[in-house]
Amino acid sequence: MFKLLKEFYLIKNFPNRYPFYKKIFANLGFIFSRLIIHRRENRLSFNDLFKANLRLRKGDIVLCGEQETVFSDIIGDVVNHAVIYVGRRRFVEAIGRGVSYVSFHKLFTLYHNLVILRTAKGTKRKVIRQAIRWAENKIGKPYDYEWSARNEAYFCSELANEAYLKSGYKTRLRSLGYPRTLTKKIQAKITKAANALHPVRMIKGNFRVIFLSHNLELAGKKLRLKKNI
Repeated sequence: MFKLLKEFYLIKNFPNRYPFYKKIFANLGFIFSRLIIHRRENRLSFNDLFKANLRLRKGDIVLCGEQETVFSDIIGDVVNHAVIYVGRRRFVEAIGRGVSYVSFHKLFTLYHNLVILRTAKGTKRKVIRQAIRWAENKIGKPYDYEWSARNEAYFCSELANEAYLKSGYKTRLRSLGYPRTLTKKIQAKITKAANALHPVRMIKGNFRVIFLSHNLELAGKKLRLKKNI
């Protein structure tokens, strides 16, 4: 049923005094979530690569998606990862091994769908520079398996959102929220991740959609896959 793991590695970068049993569960969860359960579809095209490269600017938030692993099925959105572009064809991301750089090439190799978001027109360059500097200063920090704002660890959309919040930009988004409906409260009892800012929700923030890969479309503020692609 399951195919080869996607990007397998053992996670060793955890916050100080992180319980050993939680390290075991984090690694098991990561291994299971990266199992490939679908055939890869909707690859990014050369035209996507060309156009995205032309439009990309420093400080842009890029939302990426893949639909082949257990993780993608659990999230259920067409985009499930967020990175921030810092220039020189590099992005800063928060993944299992922690906050690190990822290349433009690798991003296009790993994901099927792509969205570029940019701050509102008139945003001061100083704000963008501060957001980039804040994100780069987090390189080496661990991934946030606790889904908590009270630690020096980050999940992907939290990193991108907090970079701008810390620079004084009003994203109109909360990295971690509080459950309001009964369904959300039940989910929160099962996992704190239910209250985390999912990458797809960033489209509803104070950002402009600059680019969509050929297989995506927007219906209002709702992102979806195009049919018959």
